[in-house]
Amino acid sequence: MPIMTASTAHGVLVGQASSAVVSLAPGSLGNPLVSQGSAVDPVFTTLALTGDVTGNHTTSVVSVVGGSSAASVNAAAVAVAAATNANTNSTLMKRDGGGNVSATSLSNTDLQLLGSNSLSLNFGAGGMLFSQPTPTAFSNANQTVTIAQLLTGILTIAPGLLGTDTLTLPTGAQVTAGLPSTAGVGTAFDYYVINTGSGNVSLATGTGGTLVGTVTGLAGGSYHFRLVLTGSNAYSVYRLA
Repeated sequence: MPIMTASTAHGVLVGQASSAVVSLAPGSLGNPLVSQGSAVDPVFTTLALTGDVTGNHTTSVVSVVGGSSAASVNAAAVAVAAATNANTNSTLMKRDGGGNVSATSLSNTDLQLLGSNSLSLNFGAGGMLFSQPTPTAFSNANQTVTIAQLLTGILTIAPGLLGTDTLTLPTGAQVTAGLPSTAGVGTAFDYYVINTGSGNVSLATGTGGTLVGTVTGLAGGSYHFRLVLTGSNAYSVYRLA
């Protein structure tokens, strides 16, 4: 049975929680007072508790746990108990027995999905929808392309008759600086160059870039490329189509 102590104006109150034995140590009033049996000392029962537990001897309440209110702790416990792998609004997510969860959307400034072996994206009849930035449109002249322009995914250029306009890609350092910090060797993205003019288009790279495939004398039409990071401030561009 726990022993309870408290300071009062009469001295120090010591007793068991059952009030079978309650004694008042000597205080300013003189001799010790003892209450024994089922009766409870009225001073003891009305004494206010402070700290994490409040109230008095007969109506004590846990108010604070580790600095957080008892209500906050209870709310957290209820939220954890309600966690589910289902797509449920305003509810904590937890994996099912197979490690799966369902959700409508995941968002972040730079959201990265990792698969140690492979990453599969399965879509229903609605297909895959994504946000397309405003394409980059160039006039009929040689151009230096920024990483931001490449990331729009679509570059259009209209070279003049019998002319050849060259698109010079960024340096390896500029590409690295323009991608998320999580991008490493093997990170890649695709882009298209569309020649809408009557002349030709050629590609060139800045320092740290390598071109693979036919990238010069590209007549009117659409051309598909993939840029792949190959090292520190280095990349390769492959012509795919």
